[in-house]
Amino acid sequence: CFFNNSKSRFCKKSGMKCFVFVSLLALICCTKAADPEKPTWPTEFFSPFGLYDDLLFLKNATAQFYYNWDQVQTQKLIYDTHCFPLAHINAVFKACTMWFNSVGIYLEIPGDDIECCLMIPDVGAVPPDFLRGFNYSGKNATVFDYSGKMHETYVWDGVDDFKYWTDVNTGFDVQFQDGPTGVKWAWGDFTVTPQDPSIFALPNNTTCQNKCKFFMAEEHTKGLLRDPMIKLAMTAHGKL
Repeated sequence: CFFNNSKSRFCKKSGMKCFVFVSLLALICCTKAADPEKPTWPTEFFSPFGLYDDLLFLKNATAQFYYNWDQVQTQKLIYDTHCFPLAHINAVFKACTMWFNSVGIYLEIPGDDIECCLMIPDVGAVPPDFLRGFNYSGKNATVFDYSGKMHETYVWDGVDDFKYWTDVNTGFDVQFQDGPTGVKWAWGDFTVTPQDPSIFALPNNTTCQNKCKFFMAEEHTKGLLRDPMIKLAMTAHGKL
């Protein structure tokens, strides 16, 4: 902090009271406010969310998120009408389901005749301390959630300009966004109730452990990162 000479000369004339005042002012000026505490997820919950992608004209495309860390350390995403962008040719116009477990991330797109297959090995569910790869930006912002409600939020920065917004009062998740692409999730309310492990079971077929053949090319692997949840998982597991 800086105090000019006029203040110094004034304090020399005014004595101890001025010295105390200036010292307190300097302390307030120079002390950095502590970063807010990082919120954590409940260990079991369900939440709807909306997918946004300006490039593909997606606006609040409804999807579902299921989470059970207590028993199976697994999460499941159901994109009801639009799969995440670049998952597969025309996938954005199809429903799809994704599973994240201890083996990896799986995908199924029935409308494209894509049976359950392994997309990314060794990247599992996001742990409850989901912001472990983020730092507080020092900024606040007002943003909307899945239902359109506005929230005053803390802004958290991750790798490659990846961003996350949490409510300043409750710590609840509001939005998160992939930086380079701008693909965004808007969270709905969390329903914190036990989630039956059977919800997270892979389909009853033999294809799930086969690697997704359409992700062999490098450009397809990069395309996976248009899904913010995949990037969040990869960040949490140190894969970025």
